[in-house]
Amino acid sequence: MATPIPINQCEFTLAEVVEATGGTRDAGLAGNIVGVSIDTRSLKAGALFVALRGAASDGHDYLAQAAALGARLRASSMTWRNGGRNAGQGRCNFRPERVTFGFTRTSS
Repeated sequence: MATPIPINQCEFTLAEVVEATGGTRDAGLAGNIVGVSIDTRSLKAGALFVALRGAASDGHDYLAQAAALGARLRASSMTWRNGGRNAGQGRCNFRPERVTFGFTRTSS
């Protein structure tokens, strides 16, 4: 049996996420981000869900589920218009300018 991958528990402020990605977020968002996931099966409340489009699956199809699970930020590098996938609770509330980015946390 394979060893399960631990759930990401890194904590970031919204300001750190915005700065690292050059992104914009919906007004009214507050609080820290705890964890990052691209898969709703490993998503925990308060995390950043990053919707990625792949060959077999499109993370944008899971935005509503991510919202229902309590994802604080739902990020997409794509722009959705006219309702569609960006409507209601399933919408992205964070838009990164840079899709490739990294976070570094050092202990003092």
